[in-house]
Amino acid sequence: MNFDQQSSKDLEFNSVCELLGTYCKSQKAQENAGKISFFEDPVQLQEEYKLLNEIKIIHDDPILSFPHPNAEDIDKALNILRIENGVLILSELIKVYALCIGTRQLIRFAHAQRETSPLIYDACSHITSINDILKIITEILDEKKLEIKNNATTRLADIRSKQISNKTAINKNFEHILRRYKSDEFLADSEETFLENRRLLSVLSQYKRRVNGKVYGSSAKGNYTYIEPVENIQLNNAQEQLRIDESNEIFAILESVTFKLRAEKKQLKAFQRLLVRFDLLNAKVLFGASYNVT
Repeated sequence: MNFDQQSSKDLEFNSVCELLGTYCKSQKAQENAGKISFFEDPVQLQEEYKLLNEIKIIHDDPILSFPHPNAEDIDKALNILRIENGVLILSELIKVYALCIGTRQLIRFAHAQRETSPLIYDACSHITSINDILKIITEILDEKKLEIKNNATTRLADIRSKQISNKTAINKNFEHILRRYKSDEFLADSEETFLENRRLLSVLSQYKRRVNGKVYGSSAKGNYTYIEPVENIQLNNAQEQLRIDESNEIFAILESVTFKLRAEKKQLKAFQRLLVRFDLLNAKVLFGASYNVT
């Protein structure tokens, strides 16, 4: 039986595909759902059905749980990897990491169920270097905090250690000064504010000349003046330089990781294609189950 455009219209096929897309986790799988066409080859149809049946059996199993990770969109990251001097920002690296974790989860499941779900295993068998790529990322990425590790480099560890000790000194000074001017009743009810990464005293403007420090501004009505205590000016300046140093070192770290991942961009594309494919396959099974399709 041949299905033409009229058949598709009569069956409201586009509406069915749109509804199927709501069962997808990723935008890419949802887009692919909208592009589904009729199978022209009965053999391909049977192969798809058998693969879907394997997934359905697992979904129906009270013990097993079929992994359905979200296929992170790493197109932006892939575009950066195509550029010779491009450098991934942290948020894009995290997307690549999440995609790799989802891929590893699916691959591990496919290997564990190889005997009972051979078609699922076959669909995943071309993925081989997932652990190598994850190692590149996790050497510098804290997997819990999703930020660059303190010990990603010796220099970063030193910078962050200095930031901590410097911040401790800043806060100790500030708390001591705050108590003094509070007892003198020089401060507004809010007592302090935070501006340009610095703790500032909220001083009643009539007393601003009696507070030794650097003025950073005043309130809208001019009732309060925001002052950085003189004891902290040098420390705050040092902390600002440390933030710049940290930013520069993180850029260097991301530059190095990007260089390593650039050689793996074909594999990353394969990871994304695999998860998008299984996102759509899972959606088909879930969609069918909602209508008690067997």
